This record gives sequence, C-alpha cells and structure tokens, in this order.
Amino acid sequence: MTYPDQRQFLAQASSALLTQGLLRAGVKARQASAAVNARSYGEEYPDMLLSYLARRTNALAAQWDKVRSKIRSAADLEARNRFVREKMVEMLGGLPERTPLNPMVTKVMERPGYRRLRQLNPQPE
Repeated sequence: MTYPDQRQFLAQASSALLTQGLLRAGVKARQASAAVNARSYGEEYPDMLLSYLARRTNALAAQWDKVRSKIRSAADLEARNRFVREKMVEMLGGLPERTPLNPMVTKVMERPGYRRLRQLNPQPE
C-alpha cells in the first residue's frame, strides 16, 4: 500500500490504532461485567455497615441531646465544658509535657511604633 502524502498515512495509522484500542476496551468491558455478575457479600447485605453506623450515630446524638438539655445554668455549662475537655485530652492520650522554648533572637528590626524580632526556637532534645 502506497501513501501519496503524509495525511493519508496518518489517517490510516490512527484508524488502525483506534480500532485496536476499541477491541481491547470491549474485551476489558466483558471481563468487568463477568466480575460484576458474581454475587458478593455486599449485594446480599448492601447497607449493613451504613445502617450500623447510622444507628450508633443516632444513639450517641440522642444521648448527647439528653445531657445538653439538662444544662440550665452557667455552672452546669462550666462543668460540661470541663468534662468535655478532660475527655478530649484522655482520648488524645494526654498532652505533651511543657518544655522551655528558649528562643534565640537573631535580628531586631526597629520600625515606627513597633519592633520586629526574628528568632529561632531550637527543638528540645
């Protein structure tokens, strides 16, 4: 087969590549549909995890609503906030110990009305 010009050659080559790509895509689509037709645990129980999480979340929300509805005064609110903070720190595994920062000032820039310090904070060992 002779090609009188480059355009005809490119048209023939691209159509051949496109045809091969479509054939491969068809084979992959058939393989994917065969895999989809197999029964899975998710199809038998499609919303099991979702319904479990919804039940747990709704139960916790109802429990929190009951506790929040009992707050009547500023002291009750303070006690609730203290409980929530303690619980959060407990869930985090505690706060890290405080260490001195010991900043080293490397440069001081005097400006009208303020002073800017450039400093390094070395990491504790």
